[in-house]
Amino acid sequence: MAQIKPEVADREVVALVSTFFDAPVTRIDTPQTGQIARTFFCTVNGREYVVRFNRDNMGANLPKEAYIYAHYASPRIPIPEILHVGRHSGLHYAISRRVPGAPLVALPYAAYRRMIPAFLDTLDAIHAAEVTDTRGYGTFDNEGVGPFTSWRESLAVIREEEAPGSFYEAWHHLFEDSILERDVFDTVYARMIDLLAYCPEERYLVHGGPDLSNVVGHEGRITGVLDWINAMYGDFVYDFAGLDFWTPGEGYAALCRSRYRARAEIPPAYDERMLCYGWYHGLSALRFFAHAGDHSGYRWARDRIEGLGVR
Repeated sequence: MAQIKPEVADREVVALVSTFFDAPVTRIDTPQTGQIARTFFCTVNGREYVVRFNRDNMGANLPKEAYIYAHYASPRIPIPEILHVGRHSGLHYAISRRVPGAPLVALPYAAYRRMIPAFLDTLDAIHAAEVTDTRGYGTFDNEGVGPFTSWRESLAVIREEEAPGSFYEAWHHLFEDSILERDVFDTVYARMIDLLAYCPEERYLVHGGPDLSNVVGHEGRITGVLDWINAMYGDFVYDFAGLDFWTPGEGYAALCRSRYRARAEIPPAYDERMLCYGWYHGLSALRFFAHAGDHSGYRWARDRIEGLGVR
């Protein structure tokens, strides 16, 4: 399987962190989290910090998280404080405070289920954030600017090649020399395009990938929402479709619908929008797992796509 996370030695982390603190690093751990960034937990003077490293091949990178913290962090949107961002040995790095608690995926199942209302309330707060002073659609850059003139355009371009030096670059070669199946990709893409007309152009702040591994809970409340690099401007239903795609069996599509029904505000064409974005998440998953050479992940995504539309 291809190595996507950058390789960073513990001693490099200690050297970097030591430039910002007078006290020594007394503990360093490497959690098995995420698929893109290399992450470390460090303890300095009794306080815990998170240090992350990313390759320089993404349209937005860790400085984007500093932008998001500065503009959107609040008691209702708990984003860990970003203390330092910069470059080290050709990589982007970010040092943030570690929030108390554990990812929802690591909680006992009953405790996780009790956290779902607070989790969805946090997503509602994200989607209610003020974005009128920003512009563009799609995954925005480190300065908060979206690259597209419409939401639908930002989704339709998933079939296009990407710029040299980007994460996927000229990725169409994957149809020839990887597990990525052109007929499957094209069929799913066509299904998504057929539903784009149902997707509104109103702009909301969208996390882009909330899941049970990047939302932290502690003592019945959400203490941290992590991993904002894929944040975008667009339709808030996209986030719920991502939850539904990546956590089948948890019933997020129906649960979100019930929440809106209780408030008498079910979004127009909710089912069509959920399915459209489900197809998009499926396309993204197929491409990612093919790029990573992850055969089991690819098979999972293919099976998950086949189950879409069945509620």
